[in-house]
Amino acid sequence: MRFGLREKMMLFLAGGVLLIGGATLVMVYSVQERIQLELIRYSVERYVLLHREKTLGGIQGDLILARKMADSDVLRRWVLDPANAEAAGPAVRELSSLIDFFSTHVAFVASRPAGHYYFVDAKTMGAVGKAGSTLQPVKQLNTTDREHEWFYQTLARPEPYHFNVAHDEQLNMTKLWINVVMKANNEAIGVVGTGIDITQFIESFVKGSEQGVTGLFVNEFGAIQGHADPSLIALNAPIQSERASSTIWKLLANDQERSELKSAMERVRLGGGSDWVGLTLQGTPRVAGVAYLAPLKWYTIAVFDRSSVLGTGYFLVVLIAMVAAMLASVLAVFEVANRLVVIPLRLLADGTRRVTEGDFSVRLPDHHADEIGEVMNAFNRMACQIAESRRLLQTNVATITAALQRAGSHEQLARIFFSNVAPLLDLGLGGFHRLDSARGVLVACGGYARAMGPDEVTETPLGSGLVGQCAIEQRSIVVDDLPADYPAIGSMLGSAPPEVLLLVPIMHAGTLLGVIELASFRRFREEELTLLDGLLTVVAMCMEIIERNERGKSQSLESSR
Repeated sequence: MRFGLREKMMLFLAGGVLLIGGATLVMVYSVQERIQLELIRYSVERYVLLHREKTLGGIQGDLILARKMADSDVLRRWVLDPANAEAAGPAVRELSSLIDFFSTHVAFVASRPAGHYYFVDAKTMGAVGKAGSTLQPVKQLNTTDREHEWFYQTLARPEPYHFNVAHDEQLNMTKLWINVVMKANNEAIGVVGTGIDITQFIESFVKGSEQGVTGLFVNEFGAIQGHADPSLIALNAPIQSERASSTIWKLLANDQERSELKSAMERVRLGGGSDWVGLTLQGTPRVAGVAYLAPLKWYTIAVFDRSSVLGTGYFLVVLIAMVAAMLASVLAVFEVANRLVVIPLRLLADGTRRVTEGDFSVRLPDHHADEIGEVMNAFNRMACQIAESRRLLQTNVATITAALQRAGSHEQLARIFFSNVAPLLDLGLGGFHRLDSARGVLVACGGYARAMGPDEVTETPLGSGLVGQCAIEQRSIVVDDLPADYPAIGSMLGSAPPEVLLLVPIMHAGTLLGVIELASFRRFREEELTLLDGLLTVVAMCMEIIERNERGKSQSLESSR
């Protein structure tokens, strides 16, 4: 009778159980505390890192918009003189469009020269629009009111922005506020920003569904900024940190634990990543994971009950099963199976899991001169390619986004777009058309490598040609196998017709803003389409801002005549 590898392994395991099963059980049981602690450490560090990324992802978009709001010339003129009716009208329109981009659709403006605080949401803008009036301040700021300390201390601080949790009695709101300083001639003239509902953080982290886990946010002074118990939250913490009544230090059992937690917080602040420390809360030993949220200068802390990760009873069952099924055979098969097969496969599985979780820095040892070694080499090449592609995509999106935001006109926006995108997409021809909604036509405002003749069409009615059809259907159109007489991609050395044409609509909130057409000698790759899709949102936002600025300038000129 011929035995295969599986049958031989089963025989080895059965013999091992009879010989060393009992001894191995005693040995493994003696080290269960260490194993359990390592499992808890791994769990808490992964937990806080995951929620750190989720939290940062939820605020980055609002922070970018708030800083864009602080750089708006329209709002700056109004903040300097809120009583100026000529400045108020464009400012109201600017605010009305910007609040649609914020996650909570609210914003605020605080003027230092006038001492006014304005709160803006969809209801406020609707009321202003119906009444045909200007915004009215919801409160008057003054230096003697402690509730207004945040404003004056924000103006005095060197940082361009910061965050705090505050409860506004007059507005009856508790929010995470993004405060960005607005300047004119390098002088602070006001504070603008938005508020993110603090319940988003509480529901996603502080009030997580994991049993036995207590999550909280603390600032750099230890003041509690998020907790399942609202009474423990230190409101207005950036202003009141030195006198905050609710801090993480007061929840700890002794000075040693406070010192250990402070050390862990300092390590993650300087080195990034996550750390863990043993704590005692309510008389029960716990393990706490710590990660740093650099933009907020906060720490996310997850306190784990050890039994929530792996209870002792369950751990014993697992140990017994391992002894019965695996550990009894280790001495017999370790050198052959473990070294040559099991360990490499586990490394490969762990590397695959880490890549799927977004860690593209993982590399596997490539010293195996066999089939497993070839698989590991292929895995390493794949991880390198994915990491490089992701890095290039993120870098290109960030670089082009920064360049597009400097555009002051549609022509300049088209020029910046094509000068940055063309090399990345191997572009041969390109056209940029904006929608003139008043006349129902698409107006060409820029292109790439186009030979502009005297008969060149600069306006396209909706539904006319592929550009007009793309605008009507409001979806991308791809045309392969273009005819030989299609406008050629040319240079001094020669010319040839493109192989593929891509037309994409520029949309914002379901509204058409324009159409971009791209032609190339080859089909566009998936990563190129992903890059293009990410940039279209930025292009749409820039077009909205340019159109509002042009309308504002036109109205200002008409009113000055």
